[in-house]
Amino acid sequence: MADQRFRRDANHVPVVGGVTDDANEYVRELKVDPVTDRLKTNTTVTGTVDTSEIPMAVKIQTDGTATYVGMADPGTLQAEAKWQAFKYDSGVLTFADGNADFDNVATDLTSLSYS
Repeated sequence: MADQRFRRDANHVPVVGGVTDDANEYVRELKVDPVTDRLKTNTTVTGTVDTSEIPMAVKIQTDGTATYVGMADPGTLQAEAKWQAFKYDSGVLTFADGNADFDNVATDLTSLSYS
């Protein structure tokens, strides 16, 4: 995996990224639509279903150098254990509970255990 550190935005907040799920494990910056607050995707689909934009509820918290991100289906309450959560800190991406499952609460992303 490439050892990439994400830049900071104009407010000096670290930009959040993710890792591809192929053998190369490339690090990629995640982008959120500024109007809808939905995670932007670039999707190629064959067939008649248009999934070029997949709506997600996104919660972002920062604490020092760490950025915490929670994602769930739109309308999911933060107290429901239906969130995927991950932490990006100093070039390292870790998931809550050590997995990418949608089984966490998002009331305080900083209090979850990441590995």
